[in-house]
Amino acid sequence: MFTDYSSEMKQFKTNAALTQFYSLPDGQTVDVSSEMISTAEPLFNPETLLGADDTVASQLPMHKLVNNAFRRLIIIIIIIIIIIIIIIIKSLLPCLCI
Repeated sequence: MFTDYSSEMKQFKTNAALTQFYSLPDGQTVDVSSEMISTAEPLFNPETLLGADDTVASQLPMHKLVNNAFRRLIIIIIIIIIIIIIIIIKSLLPCLCI
């Protein structure tokens, strides 16, 4: 992560020496410049996404997004386990009444 994202972006846009060229197996050449820092920056500084997408999810850091997803998943798993236990108890009830 760069300390001053906006100044680094200006450097990449004005300085052609920072651009790196990669040759693909099919012979095409790809140039990568400001994409080197702009693709990883939202992982650590989600405010950079606010210009493109103002959703609540884009305003949270990645670790909080993952944590929220696991919390929702745990709730769903608990509900499924409770339903399975109810089904098992209902299926055993006729046997217990005899």
